[in-house]
Amino acid sequence: MSLVAAFVPIWLLVAGGYAARRWPLRGHRLLGDRLLGVLSWSVFHVAMPAALFVTLARTPLTGFDARPLAAFAVSTALLIGPAWYLSGRAFDRKPGERAIWAMAAGYVNSANLGIPVALQVIGNLTFLVQVVLVQVLVVTPVILAALDRHADSSGQLRIRRFVTLPFRNPVILASALGIVAGGTRVTLPPTVHDPLAVLAATAVPLALVDRKSVV
Repeated sequence: MSLVAAFVPIWLLVAGGYAARRWPLRGHRLLGDRLLGVLSWSVFHVAMPAALFVTLARTPLTGFDARPLAAFAVSTALLIGPAWYLSGRAFDRKPGERAIWAMAAGYVNSANLGIPVALQVIGNLTFLVQVVLVQVLVVTPVILAALDRHADSSGQLRIRRFVTLPFRNPVILASALGIVAGGTRVTLPPTVHDPLAVLAATAVPLALVDRKSVV
């Protein structure tokens, strides 16, 4: 499959979601605000975690390569660091705003958009999961710590917020469980695997239809 052919379904699904959101049918939009909210919740909390778990459960730990992960971590630091510094030095931004500038410069959409694109085009989530883990376990706590520190008049940090962050994120939980299942080569019974596989199959089309950024 050529690269262009792999992207054609993505473009069609995004266009279909845009049309359903933009143009009414018999006076009503097919994707109204309420339905779009339910769809977004379902994608993030159900479909995406199922896709991550099912895919990673088939990936042994030997499939993870540290070199791409190191390259991503270094490139992220090279983008976030200078953006953080220059936003204060060159643009005189407040401390809390500098963290937002830094995040905007180096934080990629690896979950809601990255996962469906990687599944459709590459067919492998190994590297993308490493990206998600770096962003959620390293970058996000740093950004939140900076925001909390400058938003709180006492300058205190909410430690529990950072410690519980991975457990409150279904994408991280599903990734961790999938890595464990793949590393231990656990075989799920069909009664468990088959429903998860069905949910996983809905992740790509639902996530691409639910593209609020194109509306």
